[in-house]
Amino acid sequence: MGVRDRRRSYLILAWIFLSSGLILTPISYFLLRSTVFTALGSSLLILSAVLLALSSGLPRLPEEAGVLMMETSMRNISRLIEELGLRSKALYLPSRLSGNLPLALIPLRNNPEPPIIRRSLPNRLIVKYGDEAWEMGLLVETPGTMAFKLFEKPEEATASTLESSLSTLLVNLLGLVDGVRVSIEGDRSIVELLNPRIELGEELRVNLVLGSPLASTVAQLMAESLDKSIIIEEEEQREGKLLIKMRIIGE
Repeated sequence: MGVRDRRRSYLILAWIFLSSGLILTPISYFLLRSTVFTALGSSLLILSAVLLALSSGLPRLPEEAGVLMMETSMRNISRLIEELGLRSKALYLPSRLSGNLPLALIPLRNNPEPPIIRRSLPNRLIVKYGDEAWEMGLLVETPGTMAFKLFEKPEEATASTLESSLSTLLVNLLGLVDGVRVSIEGDRSIVELLNPRIELGEELRVNLVLGSPLASTVAQLMAESLDKSIIIEEEEQREGKLLIKMRIIGE
């Protein structure tokens, strides 16, 4: 049973117990004068409160663990990007186009426009993504690939469902931000992260290629949820928030 199914079950039971307790307790106390049934009604109210708490609560990793997970995964990719001198922006692919896991394609040749991937790429580090000889790239795991294992992919990808799923992961589970806002208009999406725990920091090459750890994570999960490729166009750090501007690429 998935997280969403467990949450739904808790909510249904909670409301059943709550309504039963609200009816049984006053009737037992004022009309029946029964201590046993009054206690039963009170127990139902307590159980409903516990179930409501369980429906909204998820086990949360320590904040330091979430930050460490993001930074460590970026550090390994950073070494590879620095060694090869790559500058092309990464194209975040859904698992449909990259194998069993969502991955990022980094073209070896810098192009003004990102490639359009129409077929699934082989599960290799160096891949050929087009018909031309120079259309080669690296297919790499990102912080979002790791986070995907904890992510509850929405059944229907809309701005509101994506906002809910990203909030569950980044706020409730990893504790990396205090809030998430998602907007989608055509082939553009803006995700706003409130009070991020990971700052943009210095402009390392890995950040220019993949984006910051948080932006990389969001882009990868958005690509998987929308089942389309995504490229990060811009990040903007404001007071208490990080704006991630992305372009959705796909048919």
